[in-house]
Amino acid sequence: TPSNPRIVQCAINTLQSLLLYGMQIGVKGSEEMQKKMVRHLFRAGDGPAPTDLAELTLWSSTWDAENVRKLKFYRNVELGKLLLAKLIRKRTAQGAFDVLVELGVWDRHVDTALLRSGF
Repeated sequence: TPSNPRIVQCAINTLQSLLLYGMQIGVKGSEEMQKKMVRHLFRAGDGPAPTDLAELTLWSSTWDAENVRKLKFYRNVELGKLLLAKLIRKRTAQGAFDVLVELGVWDRHVDTALLRSGF
C-alpha cells in the first residue's frame, strides 16, 4: 500500500478522469453542443480549465465535491488519457469504457447516459 497520500490522491484523480472519459461513450454532437450539456455546472468564480498536467495536479490538490463538479464541467480527461497511453490502449471514450469494464468497475451494459446525468 502506498504510504504517500499524494500518490493515492493522484490515483483517485486518474480513476475519476478515466470514469469521466468512459461516460462520454455514445455522446454525439459538436464540442460546443457538448459544452452546453454541462453548462449548468458552471459557477461565477470558476477560473479557466487547467491546461497541463502540473496545473491539473495543483488544481486538484484539495480534492472535494467542488473539484468533482469542476472536473465534470471542464470534462478533463487528460489523466485518463495518460493512463490509457501507459496501458497501450486506445485513447478514446471507448478505450476508457473497455478498461473500466475489464477492471470490473462497470458492467458492459452500464447506462452511461444515466451516469452523465448525475442521478
